[in-house]
Amino acid sequence: MKNIFVAFKLTGEDKNKVKATMKKVCSSFENQGDLYYCSILDDDAPREDNGKLFDYLFNTLSDADEVFVLMQSGNVSEGMSMEIGYAKAKGKKIILAIHKGVKNLKAKELANEVVEFTDLDDLIIKLNGEKTDE
Repeated sequence: MKNIFVAFKLTGEDKNKVKATMKKVCSSFENQGDLYYCSILDDDAPREDNGKLFDYLFNTLSDADEVFVLMQSGNVSEGMSMEIGYAKAKGKKIILAIHKGVKNLKAKELANEVVEFTDLDDLIIKLNGEKTDE
């Protein structure tokens, strides 16, 4: 059983769509018996103050075995950048799930493992370890 911290871009995105996506992604971890932390699914996260929120997130990330980063576009939010940098500094394994065609070489260089996907269904199949036609 792994403890996975899930990082994603929320800034400038539709919160409801992001939440629905993250529920699907995190259910894959849960189905494999892994624990996960995803801030958009945590109603108790201290959102009233960014400083408190990032203290909370970094403490949670410190307890994780690995960090799963979902990158659906080439636009990386400041928060996601901080989470990736903090994970790298802490020596955490970073798994980057990146949409095919996204050209973010810096994120790929920081990742220990890269999973490329064409759409959410493709990503879920890959996370569940099912065979694909690639």
